[in-house]
Amino acid sequence: MDKTPKPTSPHVGFYKSFGRPIAKVFLGAVFTYQVVYWTWVKLETEEIRERNNAQISTLEAEIRKARVRSPP
Repeated sequence: MDKTPKPTSPHVGFYKSFGRPIAKVFLGAVFTYQVVYWTWVKLETEEIRERNNAQISTLEAEIRKARVRSPP
């Protein structure tokens, strides 16, 4: 009843040895990508909002000038 242990395949052995470090690197890369992506989105939305506010201010100034030129 002596059972000899079945030899593990090199494929399984590789992932047993290096599976955890590969997963850590992968998760770290995904986390870094998400941080950079959300930072980029935040900066871009702030830039768009600032540009829209500048356009609104310009249009408001034009309206004020038009009101002064033509009294009711």
